[in-house]
Formats: sequence, structure tokens, C-alpha cells
Amino acid sequence: PVRSCKCVRLRFPARVFCRATMLVRCCCDSRICGEKEATIPPATASERKDAQTVVLHDGRRADAQDFARNLAVTLTRRNADEALGLHLEILDNASIYIAGLDQDAGSVVQRWNASALEENRICAGDYVAAANGQRDTEAIQEELTRGGTVDLVIMRPRLFTAVAVTPLGLRMRYDIQGSSLMVAQLLDTGAVGAGALQIKVGDRIVALNGKAASPEEMLEDIKNSKQVELTISRCPD
Repeated sequence: PVRSCKCVRLRFPARVFCRATMLVRCCCDSRICGEKEATIPPATASERKDAQTVVLHDGRRADAQDFARNLAVTLTRRNADEALGLHLEILDNASIYIAGLDQDAGSVVQRWNASALEENRICAGDYVAAANGQRDTEAIQEELTRGGTVDLVIMRPRLFTAVAVTPLGLRMRYDIQGSSLMVAQLLDTGAVGAGALQIKVGDRIVALNGKAASPEEMLEDIKNSKQVELTISRCPD
């Protein structure tokens, strides 16, 4: 079915993100907003298993259990206009997802990572839980635009994999420059709606068949495959 929803352009100062504009796509009627349909209809699902290792967007491998914790991070700008070097996906009011990091060694985030122990480094795939004590997503965005020092609470994702027969029965939302497909709605019919696939609204598909790709590539592969293995990221409560 074609379901309409609002497509939103989110614009933030370029010093916070390496790109200043994030275009959010959702499963809209293309006649309304010019974006393609992204609803994946329902079907049965088979198999859910915990992921012992995951491949991060920067290519490193990490044990999923090591990521079930929060980090206190202090990022210090050298001047008020310096970019933090965080590429963020903000697709709802519940979570702020780190889709990637500026790879410039001189960026604020890379200076932190260079001085921190490996287990305390910010990684693509983490979530921003708080900034300068603020936990509301809008307030966090405001704090990220301020100059000087930013105290962050970073949450590691809860990661697991699920094997499912397609189509899935999910309504997706995504940033065309991002790295994930966010679950916007579980359809009422089929295995997903019945709970056979343990996925929730707000979860993100971050890899398909063990490989990270752009949201549009993953969506197309899901549509063209009979069965897929999903790597799912869940923001901790």
C-alpha cells in the first residue's frame, strides 16, 4: 500500500556536521513529495540470532557485548566555528545516530579518538544520548551548535542479526546521505506485524548480508532478494 508521510529537510550549521543538509526520505507517495515508495510488504520470517561480532562502518570488528555501555566524552573546539566531525542521522525525536566520522586527523572527533583508549573512542554506529546535560533531541542539537567544549554521553548500540524471507512488512525512513534504514512502522499483517521478526519501530538496519551499504542500495537489495540477513542496531533505553 502507498502511505503518505511528511518528508523533512533538516538544516544545521556546517560546523557541527561535515555536510550541512540532510534530506530525509520516507515511504511517501511520490505524487506528494517526489520521493520513491519505500514500504516493504509483509511476509514470513525465519531465524533470529545474536551477533557475536559486528563490522563497524569504519571497517573495524568489535564484540557486540563490548558495546553495551555508555561513554563520557569531551570534545573541545580550537575555535567557535570548528566542525566536530560527526555525521549525524536524525530521523525521529527519539535518537541521534552517528552515521560516520570525519576522517581528517585534525578534526575534533579524531583528536579525541587519537588520545583515547580504543574502547573509549567514538565509532560510527554509536548514538548521542546527551550533550552538556541535555537529553532531548532538539536540545542536544542546540548544544552541538554552540562553540567551545561539548560534553557528550555516547551510547553503544545493541546489535543483533535476523534472517527473514522477503518482503518484510516494514515501513522505512532514511537520509539519502546516511548509512541506515530506520523502521518507521510495523505493518499490521504478516510475520513482522505478528512479531515473528523481533524488530521495533526506531530500530535501524545497518547492514545487509553482512555488508554495509547506502540506504537506497540496501532497500533495493531487500526488494530483489528472496531472503536476507539483517544487521539491526537498537538504541539502548
